Amino acid sequence: MEKIKIFLASSIKEFADTRLELKDFVRRLDDRLIDCDAYLYLFICECADNAIADEGKQPEYNRELNDSNLCFLLVGQNIGQFTIEEYDYAQKTLNERGNLKIHIVLKQCDTVDASVEEFTKTLPENVTRTDFAETRELKMLLVSAISKELKNASLIVDGGFAIVNGKVAAKL
Repeated sequence: MEKIKIFLASSIKEFADTRLELKDFVRRLDDRLIDCDAYLYLFICECADNAIADEGKQPEYNRELNDSNLCFLLVGQNIGQFTIEEYDYAQKTLNERGNLKIHIVLKQCDTVDASVEEFTKTLPENVTRTDFAETRELKMLLVSAISKELKNASLIVDGGFAIVNGKVAAKL
């Protein structure tokens, strides 16, 4: 079975609803892809065990990131220490493995903290940077990235829907 693991990093508070909406969207895609012998797994912080390990949660998140195919970092009005740490770990993983795709996705905001501007102006060429205004656009980005990873199925966007092998899987 083909497995595609997606790691989603973001500010805990700013993107709480967005993470859950994306989790439901990926689950709907996965329900269709299972017939194609493909499996999607989206890791969000809500998936992690509630227990705090002695070393904290970040090493657990890093283990999840280490065996992911795709890494999406959602950045809004500011970028937190943990999101930067996850980005740094993703870069390390990419440099070691060479097959992790990193996507920096910036929410269009009226005002952004200087940390966001500083972070985005130093991004290397091996990172995809995209802006978004609505969650629908994030879903389209996910579909595009997942479709490039799939070997056993066709995944496209058509008419506001994600389509797997000609069948509607989810509404954007």
